[in-house]
Amino acid sequence: MPLPTRPPRPNTPAPAVEKNDHVEEPRLADAPTQAPLGFEEEPVFEAPRLARGDEEEQTTPVSSFQLPPAKSLPTAKPASPMEAPSLPTIPAAPIQAPVAPVAAAEPVSQPEPTPVPNAAPTYYRAAEDEEDNRTLEEKTAEFIKSLSREVKESVRILFEHITDEESSEVLLNGPQLVGFKQGGQRFFDERIDFVDVETYHAVLNHFLLPLTTTSERIGVQKNLIEGQLRIEDEKDPSRPPLVARVHVIDNNGFAKVTIAKKSRTRMTIDNMITNGTMSADMGMLLKAFARGRVTMIFSGMTGAGKSTALEAVSRDFDVNDRIVLIEDTPELALPVSDVVELLSTQDRPGDDPRDLVTLDWLVRQANRMRPDRIIVGEIRGGEMSDFLIAANSGADGSMTTVHADSPQGTLRKIVSLAMLSDHGSKSETSIYRNIASSVQIIVQMTLIDNKHVVTHIEEVSNTVLQNGNGIATNPLYRYDRNTQQFQAEGRVSDELKAYLNQRGVTLPNATPTNFRAF
Repeated sequence: MPLPTRPPRPNTPAPAVEKNDHVEEPRLADAPTQAPLGFEEEPVFEAPRLARGDEEEQTTPVSSFQLPPAKSLPTAKPASPMEAPSLPTIPAAPIQAPVAPVAAAEPVSQPEPTPVPNAAPTYYRAAEDEEDNRTLEEKTAEFIKSLSREVKESVRILFEHITDEESSEVLLNGPQLVGFKQGGQRFFDERIDFVDVETYHAVLNHFLLPLTTTSERIGVQKNLIEGQLRIEDEKDPSRPPLVARVHVIDNNGFAKVTIAKKSRTRMTIDNMITNGTMSADMGMLLKAFARGRVTMIFSGMTGAGKSTALEAVSRDFDVNDRIVLIEDTPELALPVSDVVELLSTQDRPGDDPRDLVTLDWLVRQANRMRPDRIIVGEIRGGEMSDFLIAANSGADGSMTTVHADSPQGTLRKIVSLAMLSDHGSKSETSIYRNIASSVQIIVQMTLIDNKHVVTHIEEVSNTVLQNGNGIATNPLYRYDRNTQQFQAEGRVSDELKAYLNQRGVTLPNATPTNFRAF
């Protein structure tokens, strides 16, 4: 039996829904919605219409109507089918931005990191920002303008000590610990206060280090910065500039700075005789040694005047000499036109030793540069072995300085330094023989009552002691502290006289006389 079929439903229109029976759709102002990801759609607001004659009363321009900040918008609940029409479905894949040109997105700003020791301070990192197009002068002027009056006064006092002729050293141990040395005594200036570590480092980076030969700055290079400070005299350009060695250690939060100044006056042997550093006879002897290409070692403790004496002796070099000058920090100024200046690199913690230019490597290379003399500013390590070989291989009249307190102590120091070489001899007897065949004179310097004094001039013989543990020396002059006189001890050996005669230098026949220091 066939099932009964349902009669077709009449095609009648749906009954009209009255407005009172339907929930009114929410307007934009009532239910804000977020634009799809990748679009920045701004809702359109209509300004309230004003009647004619009321335009002057309008106080808020149309463009000032803005959405409240996103963080203050209430979170919109998902609309139910009965509350509002459903929004178009957003694809799960990222939506590409429209082709229409849009403004470049601002880079997301990162929070400022917590300051840590050795981290580049904020003011210095800004100088390396690619978007910072200010010149160095503009940055410096802006930095100076930002300083307080007290800090500016501290900077002025600091440079007063640096340029003071009476100050031989300026020491900075921290933001409030700044001292100087005058007359052999050290003092701290309590007027100097750089407030905090960041201001202290900023002052050094903006005022002191730009006047040196180094481009390194505190907060960028770690642990060690070293360079030569040079300040010209603006009032008297003909006057020699102020020269000092600046040494900065920055390894535990703030920098420690040592500024070792050199005298503005270029010392000569005649100046040193006038100052009481040596007698006239000693000065005449050193001049003869300089002209006759005698190899000399200047020894003494820190601040004794070793480099000053070496530079004074160099005033009597032959102006046609070719000199290779090797230093770790540029200090010496030699009065010769043909000077080849070589600088070693500092050994810092963490550096690859293969990337370092060491003094011993430079001394070995100097032999290939056809020098008449090799001058090493100061020897502290195994480069002594290479220096002895170079001085005995045609570079007659070579000179250097070492730290020792007596001529015999100097010989022992030379041996101990030469044994530090990686490729030199480890036998003391062999090293003593190298010394006897190369070094001829030792000049001992001492600081007495804040005066540089030549306390010994000794000739090194070419005879090694029978036990092989020393070299015979010939004292020529010494300084007696009790009588405060320079006394003649002996005469130059015939071998050294013959060496000088071969080079056209004849020693005076006058009998040495005692000379009282003053």
